[in-house]
Amino acid sequence: MIPEGFMVGGITCGISDKSTKKDVGLIFSENLAIASACFTKNKLKAAPVQLSMRHLKNKRAQLIIANSVCANACTGKKGLRDAEEISKFGSKIFGIKENNVLVASTGTIGDFLPLEKIKSGMKKRLPFSLGNDKDSLLALATAIMTTDSFPKFVSERFYINKKKVNILGIAKGAGMICPDMATMFCFVLTDLNINKKLLKKSLQESVQKSFNIISVDGEMSTNDCVIILANGCAKNKMIDCENKHFKVFRNKLDAITLTLAKMIVKDGEGATKLVQIEVKGAKTCRQANLVARRIAHSPLFKTALFGNDPNWGRLLAACGSLRENINLQRIDVYFGKLLAVKDGVGTKKSFSALKKIVSQKEFKVTVDLKVGKKEAIIYTCDFSFDYVRINTS
Repeated sequence: MIPEGFMVGGITCGISDKSTKKDVGLIFSENLAIASACFTKNKLKAAPVQLSMRHLKNKRAQLIIANSVCANACTGKKGLRDAEEISKFGSKIFGIKENNVLVASTGTIGDFLPLEKIKSGMKKRLPFSLGNDKDSLLALATAIMTTDSFPKFVSERFYINKKKVNILGIAKGAGMICPDMATMFCFVLTDLNINKKLLKKSLQESVQKSFNIISVDGEMSTNDCVIILANGCAKNKMIDCENKHFKVFRNKLDAITLTLAKMIVKDGEGATKLVQIEVKGAKTCRQANLVARRIAHSPLFKTALFGNDPNWGRLLAACGSLRENINLQRIDVYFGKLLAVKDGVGTKKSFSALKKIVSQKEFKVTVDLKVGKKEAIIYTCDFSFDYVRINTS
């Protein structure tokens, strides 16, 4: 499950006085790996994001240190110095260069990292807490959780010229989710031998088709990151062109990131449903995306879904609120395969039949604008009482 040459783990450093949960996760590659990443597009970038962006200029990494509980965001120069101190401390423990260490933080914005607790915990428990088994993986996935209700990871295996290649994705996220790259992390590890250019290309394209088409609450985090490390330990012939082997890898990566993205939406704070919003028949991709996101972000529509109410009126109202020139008299709306709205007017489909669709744990809503051939998909969830409870506590 864990790719060759990687060791992972999670430890308890006591970042929060109120919890004994594992709160620092670590990923170590025995070899210096090539690396690429996508970070939040929020202008307010947390200190760990700033530091990791700087360290990734050399396109290499060997160690990732990720903590939960404290986001180390909006912490000014001290926050950046703290992130640097964690990076420097990790490099000494593992005997590697400091600029080959990446850091990530998630949790409460505005709090400073308890440096001494983290350093003490790392000194006592590392590197003996790292392993390449399922328990070590579970420890890592648990350590980076905040409001998540379950750990998220998935792996794939494939062969290149009889060489076994592994790829593993670990993620966290449940709230403040609306990437343009959400408080979410995703770390992808592979033992594939691939060049830097193609690794970057595959990650960027995969993120666009997964983490950038999900929304829990329409809020963009300060700390988002998706990082991929490839250490070459599979010893396959270097992939340096977009050949059939590259396409196999890209498809496996896409499968992993989309699976993790859906897990995040399913685990949305207080969520009870996973809903696929498909907009088709748009003039442009931009128009399709605008409509899909507006629906996915609508609190009125999302609360209706929680109440098992196929309230297509709220959906149409959300579309009509856009400044985009949309002909509302042409729109068709489907809940599952049932046509609820034809040319902007409700059909005679019974309320009970539509309600049966939206009462399911997973279903699809299709909006056909009927003005072009472009389309977009976004995955979202409902808003429940628990969303408010979680975010007020």
